[in-house]
Amino acid sequence: MFATRQDCEYNPDLVNDFFGLSLRYIRKAPGLFYECGELETFFTLLLRCACIENLNAARTHCTFIKELSKRLKEDIAEAKERNFVAADHQSAVVEDQSLMKKEIIWNFLMAQGSNLVQMYIEALLRVPPRDVAEIFVDTLVSLCVTFRDNDVAYSWIENGLHQVPINVFTQENKQKLLITIKVGEQYFRQSALQTELDLLSKRARNSAIRSN
Repeated sequence: MFATRQDCEYNPDLVNDFFGLSLRYIRKAPGLFYECGELETFFTLLLRCACIENLNAARTHCTFIKELSKRLKEDIAEAKERNFVAADHQSAVVEDQSLMKKEIIWNFLMAQGSNLVQMYIEALLRVPPRDVAEIFVDTLVSLCVTFRDNDVAYSWIENGLHQVPINVFTQENKQKLLITIKVGEQYFRQSALQTELDLLSKRARNSAIRSN
């Protein structure tokens, strides 16, 4: 269906439909979604369709990534807690089977998170339409919030910023952005992170205008 990234750009309606359906599954019938037997194919499509610049397809794809990662984090934590206190051994085994599928997808997101962040930052540097750029920024914020544990998001953003030219974002700007992620939980403010990523998007757009 989507053999290349170009196929995704040329078929935004299919991207919108596919991830729209996937989104409905994780909202209404998550059990069926997690029992999907084609996870490798799904993983490939998730990455291949990232950063599509069609507004509707971008919104649906990014919403799917944000909701999937948030739900997985919550579900895995709750499942482990239930298993810990389960009095019925059989119910714990059933829970374990469901948990294994979720952890496979979670581990994929952990492994590919740096690539996703880099792709979204590269997309901002290409200066997509403003509405699409806002969606990409919101997705970066969501990924950073979900994966702040153990400095994972910090390293993802740090790696992604290496590709940002100094005339777009100075070292001072980069450090200020990284600090918004690095701070302790009691000092973390999502709004501060949003502001710095919005600034990156704005600077990329201004730099492109000056170059033309």
